[in-house]
Amino acid sequence: MLDMGSTTMANIIKLFLLSIFIISANGALAAPLTAFTHVNVITMLDDKIRQDQTVLVSGDRIYSVGADIELPDSATVINARGKYLMPGLAEMHGHTPIPGGGSQFVKDMMFL
Repeated sequence: MLDMGSTTMANIIKLFLLSIFIISANGALAAPLTAFTHVNVITMLDDKIRQDQTVLVSGDRIYSVGADIELPDSATVINARGKYLMPGLAEMHGHTPIPGGGSQFVKDMMFL
C-alpha cells in the first residue's frame, strides 16, 4: 500500500470534493433558464401572496424572485398572469395511516 501522509491524503480529498462541486455548479448554470412573469408567489414565509412577480428558474433551482428582475436573453418567458407558484408543493391530498394499522395498511395508504 502506498504510504501517504495524512496532510497529502486530506489535500487529495479536498481537491476531489472541489472538482465535484465545480462540475455540479457548471451543470446547474448550463441548464436552460425559465422566467415565470406576472405570477403570484406564495413564499411559505408568511401568509402574504407576492403579486405580479417574476421567478427565474434554472433546472431544478429557483435563482431569483422579485418584481424588477432583469431577464437574460436566453430565458424562456412564460406569462403566468393570474397563476400561482409555490415552492416544493407535492401531494396536495393525502391520508396518514392510523397508528397500529400494520405495514400493509401503511403501504396502501402511502402508495408505496
